[in-house]
Amino acid sequence: MNFLEKGLCKQSETALHTHDSLCFKRCRRKWWLSSPFSKHLQPKASVIGTNPHLWFGSAIHWAMEDYHGLNKFGNPMEAFTAYVEAFDPVELPANSDELIPLGMQMLEYYTEWEAEHAKWKTVWLNGVPLVEVKFSLVVQELCYYEYDGDRYFALTGDASNGGWVGKTTGQLMSTEELNNIEAPYHQVVFHGTMDRVVEDEHGHWWVLDYKTAKAVDTGKLSLDPQISKYCWAAEQLSLIHI
Repeated sequence: MNFLEKGLCKQSETALHTHDSLCFKRCRRKWWLSSPFSKHLQPKASVIGTNPHLWFGSAIHWAMEDYHGLNKFGNPMEAFTAYVEAFDPVELPANSDELIPLGMQMLEYYTEWEAEHAKWKTVWLNGVPLVEVKFSLVVQELCYYEYDGDRYFALTGDASNGGWVGKTTGQLMSTEELNNIEAPYHQVVFHGTMDRVVEDEHGHWWVLDYKTAKAVDTGKLSLDPQISKYCWAAEQLSLIHI
């Protein structure tokens, strides 16, 4: 669902995602090959097979989206089963015989835990549940003009002020000058999907994110780059106030 968006998705834009910035920190070579800021190459599933981690995470997220949203299937286990059955057997991961029962057990445990412990509920806005909320936000500070082999960034991070400076040359140019010479303008747009926006018993809204991992380090939660970015995005979209 794309009902919460700021900024336009254009062919000329540079798309920024959380996984791209994480890849930049972990492995510059992998980032250089895969990032939309660079070569933007992606592995072919037909060659390397279906990524089991990605498939499993997507299946769990799809089940949770339905369960805490429109709940067409009545419970997440039924939704998970429907997701699995939508695939041709040859499209399933090689270890699907292990992943499918694991997913069912996880969701069964979750429903029991959630019924006893959860003190929050899905926020509905204009008749729509805020689950799998896709958003696009223009990051003005990173947008730039391209001219004569250099990139020109806004002096104050605010393009409305009209002053632009070359990253390499330090040359100053106005918006009018750059437009007159038809310098290409590149938007940098941060894209993401919030798993769920919830309201607690005090009426406060929170961004909730699901993780399918072997272990979770709660000690680094306050520094987690994804949830930090998503909280910022939710504030920009007036969903929550930080």
